[in-house]
Order: sequence, then C-alpha cells, then structure tokens
Amino acid sequence: METNRDLQAAGREIRRHRLGLGLSQDQLAERSGLHRNYIGFLERGERNASLTTLIAIARSLGVSLGELLHGIPLDFGGSCEGGMEK
Repeated sequence: METNRDLQAAGREIRRHRLGLGLSQDQLAERSGLHRNYIGFLERGERNASLTTLIAIARSLGVSLGELLHGIPLDFGGSCEGGMEK
C-alpha cells in the first residue's frame, strides 16, 4: 500500500506524543474511543484521519491540535496535492 509523506509525518507526531506519555496504542485507542488497529494505521501513515478523529486524539494526548501536528514540515514550493490552489 502506497503511503503519503504527510500522513506518515502526522503518524510520527501521534506516535511521538503517545510515547512521550508512556501510552500503548491500546491505551490511546481506549482514551480516544478508537480501535487500536486504527491507531496503528494512523501512526504508520496508512489512513487519512478526519478532523474530528485528530481532535479526539489530541484531546486524549492532552495537547492542542496545533501541538499535535506541529512537527509536520510544510512545503509551499509546489502545487497542493488534491488540486486546491493557494
């Protein structure tokens, strides 16, 4: 399965925050009301989470959505994926 680098970066940030709290994927899933497999998919960049899912994860980790996604590099040099213009 091909993964998107932005999804992988988001997954790394979720994992970094989760591990920083000493939580397992199971514990984060329980806190956020998600399935543990889904947490794994997100952390590996294999799923594209909805905004409401990201907010639930951020709340479960005790951070803002901005803090959760802070480490994702932004590249404004090319066209936006998905066809949206700046």
